[in-house]
Amino acid sequence: MLHASNVGISANVDKAVAGFLLENEIAYIKEAVEAPERPFVAILGGSKVSDKIGVIENLLAKADKVLIGGGMTYTFYKAQGIEIGNSLVEEDKLDVAKALLEKANGKLILPVDSKEANAFADPDNEVRVQKALSALSKGKTVIMIAHRLSSITGVDCIYVMQDGEIVESGTHNELIERNGIFARMWKNYSEAAEWKIAKEVTA
Repeated sequence: MLHASNVGISANVDKAVAGFLLENEIAYIKEAVEAPERPFVAILGGSKVSDKIGVIENLLAKADKVLIGGGMTYTFYKAQGIEIGNSLVEEDKLDVAKALLEKANGKLILPVDSKEANAFADPDNEVRVQKALSALSKGKTVIMIAHRLSSITGVDCIYVMQDGEIVESGTHNELIERNGIFARMWKNYSEAAEWKIAKEVTA
């Protein structure tokens, strides 16, 4: 649904422009990147290196460490001569990945191992990932971009945006207690996760 709202609608209108939500996101991210508390660690994910080159180069100049995740890690692995089997790789970006690793001089951190998990079918693996992230993030400023609400339950502050404006902010527990937008999102998310897991157990 999110992809359809971003791509499907804009492809069928005469004039499509960035809105206030994107403007606010850029403003907050810009402030966090330009004047971060140190040490500053950025976590970056995605399937392709090709559309992250500029972001990675920019973060390498400002962050103390850049943690890489997602499918693009395999392009970095192969650029180092590591066997990746049938995993996703951008063959035409291997030289770029190798150059970024050399330029990073140790600041670009790749996973030491990886495991593919279904969206809701692998809660045990998610717990392990969250524990590892918590350990790596301790004492550092981290901007976390995640698809799952459960990935941000332990962060210091969650910002909830609606119609381009921040309407709620606080810790996970504080936002749940306020019974507002985030609380409703969490309720829907939790119910969806329980339904998915229950369905697979009984299948």
